[in-house]
Amino acid sequence: MLSQQEMQMIFNRVKSHLHKQNQKAQGESGLCSYRTHGAATLKCAIGCLIDDENYEQSLEGRRVMHKDVLHAVEQSLNLKIEDDDVMFFVDLQDTHDLSPIEDWPDRLDRFAEIHKLVA
Repeated sequence: MLSQQEMQMIFNRVKSHLHKQNQKAQGESGLCSYRTHGAATLKCAIGCLIDDENYEQSLEGRRVMHKDVLHAVEQSLNLKIEDDDVMFFVDLQDTHDLSPIEDWPDRLDRFAEIHKLVA
């Protein structure tokens, strides 16, 4: 299971990324993507955790709980994701995918509260 310190590190990275990017990573279809490949590469809340060497186009269209996506995140972060950790990543993914950008700060604050993290 992820330690509190690991969860805080992941949360900080995602929060910083989403704040800086301030736009959704969506493909031409309008669906959220781990990465977009247009004029500027955009990354979703999970995509920002996946290093270039662990990213594959085949990850697109799969939720974070898919074994290939989890493996890419594990390899990129150099940590083991247990079954009990998956909802942590699902909640992060949903913050990006299901919330309007203007709601991200409140969603991230709530996420931090639920997971006992420092917002």
